[in-house]
This record gives sequence, structure tokens and C-alpha cells, in this order.
Amino acid sequence: HRGVRPDGLAYEAAMRAVRQWRHALDMLAEMPRRGLTPQAEHYRRAITACACGKAMRFVALLLADWRKRDPIGGDQVYAAAIRGYAYDSQWRRGLELFQRVQSSPQVRPGLHSYSSAIAACAHANDPRYALELFYAMQSDNIPPDSLAYDSLLHVAEASQRWGWTRDLLDARNKMGIPRSFTMYHAALNACRRSKRWDLALQLFSQMQASDLSPNHETYAF
Repeated sequence: HRGVRPDGLAYEAAMRAVRQWRHALDMLAEMPRRGLTPQAEHYRRAITACACGKAMRFVALLLADWRKRDPIGGDQVYAAAIRGYAYDSQWRRGLELFQRVQSSPQVRPGLHSYSSAIAACAHANDPRYALELFYAMQSDNIPPDSLAYDSLLHVAEASQRWGWTRDLLDARNKMGIPRSFTMYHAALNACRRSKRWDLALQLFSQMQASDLSPNHETYAF
């Protein structure tokens, strides 16, 4: 409506909906001109848009700008950059960013950056470091969520560590984390790549007994 000024929530929703990374950057730059201060969620959306658009040079610029605005916060901002680098096959750069956050006297990694770093380990095919991060986040009193478990399952899938899948699924169940297609498919693929058909059939039976019915992707394994 005419005369209604968009607020921070409106900008966040608009940035989530845009398909072009340039539009996301334009909206981020427009906010201060309208008297609005961009928050972590706006930077996260802009970084994600740039990563999806393969405009990785702007990810580093956005990170630097964010650090000037808030030198001690922004776990989701760093997580978006780590994920972006990993998906752009720059997993080493993503893990280096996490290590800088981890060693910083000002910023401490949180749930989102830990989970994103574990996911980057799947791209790096580094199960040892993934497990180290998984235990480190618990030492930092950060309980793993479904994303952390799914990320570690993807590491198990990429590295053919079928033995991890059973332990991870059991741990998820004990913590009451809802089951998902993502976790089952990652576990099934790890079993397939390791030729552990016996465990794959057990997982398939579990899936049938749960509220998740196997779909065409499940049968493809």
C-alpha cells in the first residue's frame, strides 16, 4: 500500500524470495537509506543468495562488512558463508573460516556454524575432522540438532563409514530428534557404497515401520 514503509521483516522476506543475488545485495544496501539497520538474518540471506548465484567474491565482502557491524555475533552469518564455500567446492576455505571463528577471542562458533563445518567435511571427505567437530560442539555445551546429525550422516555416506550410520540413528532416536528422509537416505547410501546389504535391509525395514514411507529415491538405492 502507498505510504507503508517496509520494515526489517519485510526486507528479510523479500530477500528470501528473490532469485538474483544482485537483487539481494541491492536490498541490503537500500536498508540504511530507509533508516533500517541490517541484522544478521539479512546478511545471511544476502550471503546465501550470492553463494547460490556463484558470486563468491561478494561473500567475503559481506563477511567483512558484517564483522564491522557486529564483531562478536552472527553465528548464522558465518554458517551461511561456510555452507556457501563448501557447495562451491571451496570446502577448504569454508573450514578455514570456521577455524578462524573457533580461534577468535571475540566470536564463538554456535550450533549453525558447527553444523555447517561438519557438512563441509563431507565435501572434504574428512570424517576424522567431522567427528572431532561433533565432539567439540558438545564440549562447548552445544547439543547437536537434526542438522548436525544429518551432516555427520552425509560424512558417513561420502566416506563409506557404514558403521557410523547405526550409531548416529540410534543417538538421534534417543534424543527424540524426528526421523527424516535425509537421514535414512544418507544411511542407506553409505550401506550401498560399502556393500552392507544386510544393514541396508534393516534400515529399510525401520523406515517402513516408521511414519516415513519409502519413496522412489529410497528404492533407487
